[in-house]
Amino acid sequence: MKKRGIKILAYLVSMCLLFLTGIVKGQSAGNNPNSINWSYIDSKNVKVIFPNGNEVAAYRIANLINYISDSAAIGIGNKRRYLDLLLQTNQVISNGYVALAPFRSEFYATGIQNLNWLGSINWLDVLAIHEYRHALQFSNSKRGLTKLLYWLAGETAWSLAMNVAVPNWYLEGDAVFSETQLTNAGRGRTPYFFKEQRAQLLENKRYSYMKARNGSFKTLMPDHYRLGFAIINQISQDKGQEVWLNTLNKGAAYNGIFYSFSHSLKKISGYSTKAAYKKAYDSLASKWEREAQSLSLIQTTPLYNSKEKTPTNYEWPYSINDSVVICRKESFKSTPELVIISNGKMKHLINLGFSVVEPYLHYNDSVAVWTELQTDIRWLNRNYSVIMKYDLRSKRKQQLTFRSKLFSPALSADNKKLAAVRSNEKIENKLIILNANNGEIIDSVPNPNNDFITYPKWNSTNDELIFVAKRNSKIALIKYNTLTYEIMELTPWTYSTIEGICVGKEYVYYSSGYSGIDNIYAVNVNGNKKVFKISSVKVGAYMPSVNEKETNLFFSEFNRMGYSLSTQTLNITSIDEFNLAEEKKLNQIFTTGTIHTKNILEKEFNQVYEVKPYKGLFRGVKLHSWSFLPNQVSNQITLKADNILNDFSAEVTGGFNRNESKYFVNGRLTYSRLYLPFSLGISNSNRNTQFIKSYSDTAGWQLTTTKFNELATDIKLSLPLLIKHAFYNTKIITELDAKYILTDNYTISDVNSTKKSDYFYSTFHVSISNLRGKAYQNVFPKYGQELDIQISGDWKAQYVSRYLTEGTIYLPGLLNNHGIRLNAVWKKEGVKNSYLLADQTKHARGYTALFHDEEMKIGIDYQLPLIYPDWGFGGLMYFQRIRMDLFYDYSEVVRYGMYKQKNLNSCGVELYFDNKYFNILPLSVGTRFSVLLNKNVINTSDTSFEFFMSGTF
Repeated sequence: MKKRGIKILAYLVSMCLLFLTGIVKGQSAGNNPNSINWSYIDSKNVKVIFPNGNEVAAYRIANLINYISDSAAIGIGNKRRYLDLLLQTNQVISNGYVALAPFRSEFYATGIQNLNWLGSINWLDVLAIHEYRHALQFSNSKRGLTKLLYWLAGETAWSLAMNVAVPNWYLEGDAVFSETQLTNAGRGRTPYFFKEQRAQLLENKRYSYMKARNGSFKTLMPDHYRLGFAIINQISQDKGQEVWLNTLNKGAAYNGIFYSFSHSLKKISGYSTKAAYKKAYDSLASKWEREAQSLSLIQTTPLYNSKEKTPTNYEWPYSINDSVVICRKESFKSTPELVIISNGKMKHLINLGFSVVEPYLHYNDSVAVWTELQTDIRWLNRNYSVIMKYDLRSKRKQQLTFRSKLFSPALSADNKKLAAVRSNEKIENKLIILNANNGEIIDSVPNPNNDFITYPKWNSTNDELIFVAKRNSKIALIKYNTLTYEIMELTPWTYSTIEGICVGKEYVYYSSGYSGIDNIYAVNVNGNKKVFKISSVKVGAYMPSVNEKETNLFFSEFNRMGYSLSTQTLNITSIDEFNLAEEKKLNQIFTTGTIHTKNILEKEFNQVYEVKPYKGLFRGVKLHSWSFLPNQVSNQITLKADNILNDFSAEVTGGFNRNESKYFVNGRLTYSRLYLPFSLGISNSNRNTQFIKSYSDTAGWQLTTTKFNELATDIKLSLPLLIKHAFYNTKIITELDAKYILTDNYTISDVNSTKKSDYFYSTFHVSISNLRGKAYQNVFPKYGQELDIQISGDWKAQYVSRYLTEGTIYLPGLLNNHGIRLNAVWKKEGVKNSYLLADQTKHARGYTALFHDEEMKIGIDYQLPLIYPDWGFGGLMYFQRIRMDLFYDYSEVVRYGMYKQKNLNSCGVELYFDNKYFNILPLSVGTRFSVLLNKNVINTSDTSFEFFMSGTF
């Protein structure tokens, strides 16, 4: 009984933490270029909103979704909710999502170059199947307590309730299962999708359900997509797919308040979530162990024996000579870099920038090329993939293209030309040829079928290009002759993926899952379509290359610690031809069994719809939430409305300010479609301000409080700018806020005899940050700078004035995951001012905040990870990492007329617990022990102990 009471208390505390932070997907407002002319089509189940010129893609999406809704929504329920879907074509990032608040979906139309990631299904088709499955999950989850919370607080509460009740592995695993069930492809049919699980289980590494559910900072864990598919597939085979329909219905309804999903699954199938996880992984382990025993493995030799115990990826190896390899390296504790490995020793060359989606590198004769992500300075939904080049001889790094959407660049044998894939805003793919010295476009390759093209490579004579093409959800290797314009198919069209090609003198080498395990294959460039299996490994071999004589094969071999570098001897003449008729004889994780399957992509969709312009200020505006979301400052109720384009919002909030123990109500309209977003606000609140009234050596400190009413209106102009360059994120946010305040009964009689009742002032605020990207385990950026300046004033009578400046510098610590933060704050705001602004200053830690006329603080932090527990209890709290922060704060405060200067200095230690609550919410909670080196009127003790939260980590 005592244990149950503790669990109930932990559950309630965790619920409070969830509502304190909220779980609503989305993005910041005003990210679409205002030059886009939007259109839309209406259909039975979905409205597709898209940039003009993409009607065909919109028809396809609508037809697929309507067909799924009417005829192929298997194992999900019969509830439907009309979906607003936004098709983004200015993105180079491949993604999609469905979210609440408001209910909508976005598809980013540019596909992923590495076809292993999603299989052979056409990109927009897989998005339609996968993301609409999420829409159906949302629609069918609004039951019981989830439905009640929706009526009480809107879609924000609906999202919270669903995410608490339904595990993310079910949501994503079910969507991947749907991809696989409704097509002849899908991730559930690809060996690449299971490589992490296969590697762990073949090395007899079994982890707890909680670790599999929550992930780890020290272990490379399969993500929730893979975890979910394995469980859903196994239980569907054992008990039938209807198990999941009923489990979702009862779990989302909170039938059984605690662990409702697991409770429902147990009642319906006989398996709890833990038992289902064990059953699925036992089955996979047994299957893969039997397969491994039957394999005829080909011996490989490690190229680099790393002694690191941290997951690390060595990818895209290229032979400089038989003992020297250049490749891309990235780990949990280090950011991407270009390295050379020679005779077992590694040398760093340069740091690499942000990848667009998947890592990529090509190398030839002392020159390396790759792509990096860059953003439009103002519009986040318009970004670019630019080609970078590095010359090992001159040690010069060069950006070849600007504001481009180019992928998979490959150097010609003479290093004079580049081949790359270009995508545009009309979702058209084309292979283009560029000058390798300046990035100018020389030529392009015809693509009449608009095949999706990836990984082009030149032959040794620079007159042929070989690339991977995807058409109608099948894949083949294609050869194009740049002199004769002849196109030849080198391999049959297949559902198996093809990745990372390398062109030799007579053969093309590539990775494929033909046999059910990803291995390296070769096919003759003469077009005879004879395929040879070159490697045979337990888990997977990827990204092949050969030495100049083609006597040695180099590739990245996957194991439970990531990608390692391997080599083996190469002699194709001694290898028998691989029989493609035996394709996928292994690794058939997804089997139809009793599961109803169909290939919906074979169906002809000819329905067209009326295309209409999508215009208007209030177009698509929806009131979606009326939520109660307390935070560290206040308890408040908010009504919120947004439009689908995410550039107009309206919000009304009322609540109780705990800092001042007074009530308030305010409203705000924001319009972000223009280059310069603006918002209008009005608020009415009671105020309660405490400050030092007087001080003397005999009487000591005296405090006073002034209480008053305040009506404020304001207009705010802002300019948010973002620059991604190399591996740095630079943000510049400039705001100008003009505010008129009318007060009633506001007076500070001992310092100001003038009773002014209204104030007009403005605030200029600029926030600049330039932060280097972090590796997964890093506690701080290695390098970075932040500057925040706020200047407020009425500029005439000085009734209102404040200067607040904060600067931060990040530096590396002694070890890779250690970090140093230097922080300085300066504030000047006269207590004699007629109006005091809300306190936003970071004071010396451990001291209670008080108003002073002037304050300066300099702080230094040294932070480091202590331990990665990977431990939790009850599905309520999971400890991923514990960090320690050693700090010292030096502070000077001045109160004019009372004392010239006082010091409020402190030092101490903070412990941060990076936890997950309810297996979904990452939240850092901390404790702080401060030694107070000085005293003030409130802090008379020598020490202070505090508990705090720092949001997501």
